[in-house]
Amino acid sequence: MKANCDFIYRILMIFRSGAIVYSRDIMEQYLNQLNQNPHMYTKLNPETYVSYEKLAEFYLLHILSALKDWNAAQEYLNFNNLIPPARKRVRRVFR
Repeated sequence: MKANCDFIYRILMIFRSGAIVYSRDIMEQYLNQLNQNPHMYTKLNPETYVSYEKLAEFYLLHILSALKDWNAAQEYLNFNNLIPPARKRVRRVFR
């Protein structure tokens, strides 16, 4: 969990510094790595799964919305295997 906290802290600092495109690139790389092996990530550690949802929420609601990249947000939700369909519907409402 420590590594995940370090990542969250770094991404927040990058985002707050105004480097929104750079924070998007880092988040996409990180989230794509997790999507490559979803069973290991979600089945072994439910607490880590909650962290994943929070990161995905930050990515969608803060980074992509700051860039006004609605197509990327929609695409992320469409192809994401880790976020349950009910949660995806809730996030689409806030678009």
